[in-house]
Amino acid sequence: MIKRNRSTLLFIGFLLLAGVLHSRDTDPNHFVVSVVYCAEYLIYAGLILSWMQSVNRRLLPTRTKGYVLAAACLMLLFLAAQFTKYRIAVEPGITRYCWYVYYLPILLIPTLFLMTCFRLFRGSGGRKPDELLFLIPAGLLALGVLANDLHMLAFVPAEDIATLTGGAGQSYTHGFLYYAAYAWAGCALAAGIVFLLLACRKKGKWKKAIRPLGMLVLIPVFLNVRKLIPKDALLDAWEWPEIVIFCTLGVFEACIRSRLIPSNENYPGFFAQLDLPVLITDRALKPAFRTQAPIPTTEAQLRSSLSAPVCPTPDTRLSGAGGPGQDPCQPAAFSALLFPAGLSAGLFL
Repeated sequence: MIKRNRSTLLFIGFLLLAGVLHSRDTDPNHFVVSVVYCAEYLIYAGLILSWMQSVNRRLLPTRTKGYVLAAACLMLLFLAAQFTKYRIAVEPGITRYCWYVYYLPILLIPTLFLMTCFRLFRGSGGRKPDELLFLIPAGLLALGVLANDLHMLAFVPAEDIATLTGGAGQSYTHGFLYYAAYAWAGCALAAGIVFLLLACRKKGKWKKAIRPLGMLVLIPVFLNVRKLIPKDALLDAWEWPEIVIFCTLGVFEACIRSRLIPSNENYPGFFAQLDLPVLITDRALKPAFRTQAPIPTTEAQLRSSLSAPVCPTPDTRLSGAGGPGQDPCQPAAFSALLFPAGLSAGLFL
């Protein structure tokens, strides 16, 4: 608990530092501005990457974990597009496409939130990934925005499309795809909240929804407060993409800490203390947790143990059986038992 609180405070401290750097982005010295801007985005990227590493360590391989990590990757894409648009791109075409790329995370992050909440509601019993169907409308809308230069159904410039960059002061109108994109993002977010509440009701613990919903509420609060802060003031610390990104990250983290997304942070310590050889992997046999005691067998023997017991050495026997692989607190792919010299040892895959 102390270590987790220390990590949280360190995360918030770096986030505040990046905000202070952003407020100093108006220095007349261009070199100083460039250094400050790069440091700011390196901090943002480092925070997201460190959180991804933490999620990868705390959660066993499941579809829910994959959705959370995919959302984090889209957050990095959001930052990269913003950085490229304002600091690297010089041609209007590149700037415009960076603006279009914004709509990949705008559409897909709420969709992944919906998929995560749907999976929490379904639980580990649902084997079919029905939630993947939500990616179809989101993907089609995202492709439509990216191809705006061909049809101009998302953004309609008053002049030549070649000069459109999405910057302030430019004259353009919004088309059908623009409104459809935000309608889908809003509906996905609302549906995700409904499935989140249903998942809490299913578990009989409504209080578990307080943290993630509280983080969601912070998004409109911060966005509206930001409008009241004078430009270039010290409190003008974050742009709207950073507010959306890190509040959304907070939503996923709140789901983990509330144990709506099952996790076991004690897995590494628990298995490291065992004298028996234990290994937890995904279906591709990639290790997630292991004990110090080695497993004296090969990958081929592990796979063979699913159908019939094998003997890696004369005094050991390895046998396996299939498993569901949906709940992080359950075996992720299959279970195999290793019996060395009359003692029982476990290999959980």
